[in-house]
Amino acid sequence: MRIQSIVIAIFIRYEYYGVMRKNPKSSNFERGLQAAGFLLSAIVSTGTACADIFVHVASDGAVSYSDRREHPGFVLMIKEPAAASAAGETAGDAVLPLSVRAADRHYAPLIASVAREHGVEPELLQALVKVESGFNPKARSPKGAVGLGQLMPETAARFGVRDRLDAAQNLGGAARYLRYLLTLFNGDTQLALAAYNAGENAVIRHGRRIPPYTETRRYVPAVLADYAQRRRNQPQSPT
Repeated sequence: MRIQSIVIAIFIRYEYYGVMRKNPKSSNFERGLQAAGFLLSAIVSTGTACADIFVHVASDGAVSYSDRREHPGFVLMIKEPAAASAAGETAGDAVLPLSVRAADRHYAPLIASVAREHGVEPELLQALVKVESGFNPKARSPKGAVGLGQLMPETAARFGVRDRLDAAQNLGGAARYLRYLLTLFNGDTQLALAAYNAGENAVIRHGRRIPPYTETRRYVPAVLADYAQRRRNQPQSPT
């Protein structure tokens, strides 16, 4: 485990400074967030067995990691996976309850159809739904968000959703809202996801940057990591 922690630490440093070089105009926090996202997606995609991983992105962009919550600012990003129960099952699948995996597969065709109808990448919408509701069409949050895309009443009304518990309607509203946000933020996926979680006004109010909310800081890299994994799992077209 110690060797594995050292490897993870090296990876974080490498990715963080690589992001800084590639994105000199991004804020320190956004670069740190990207580095954390790269770490998560790499661990999941390689199937690396690991302990719980907690990540903290400071306001200056510094990324810290631990196998335990050092202070309330650390958020759990990777849960130690149980042994895969079926041959060929990836580490990413192993951390999901069977019901979530089954629901993921069940809703995949509908999500893909709705996403393409509204000009959104199916993998992005699927990742968003996984993080939002775990593919539970009856999910309800303490704040009043409902359904697969966790639509608030105002958002549902704004995007023409009459029944938030109807899977197709809910996904349609989520896809329309995500498409709107991608357009509003000039195709910036990170900002669009931050706005989906915290509201577009919060992103605008913070200078069109990801708001410094703990939930949003956890949400954006979680969706991006799952999105990256889904894109990598797509079959390659023959050349």
